[in-house]
Amino acid sequence: MWDYEVELRKTNLGTTVQIKCDYNEVLQQTVFQRMYIYMGALKKGFKAGCMPLIGLDGCHLKNPYEGQLLSAIGLDVNNMTWVIAYAQVEVENKES
Repeated sequence: MWDYEVELRKTNLGTTVQIKCDYNEVLQQTVFQRMYIYMGALKKGFKAGCMPLIGLDGCHLKNPYEGQLLSAIGLDVNNMTWVIAYAQVEVENKES
């Protein structure tokens, strides 16, 4: 996961990536909590050719890690969706 963050930042200038992990005392290991990604190319594309409208949505993930996938999307000039940013979080709340 940390290597993925480094690659995103190296290959896509202007990208913002935030990863949060906690240390679990019982399991004696680091446990993933959430990750937020805002790619530089998507940021530039939204500013250059999308309508000034942002929609927010979320869906539940049905996998061993569970959680939710949150996304911010816009509309381009062809009325097609344009992903602006996305995040995988443990639960949708103010903190995440």
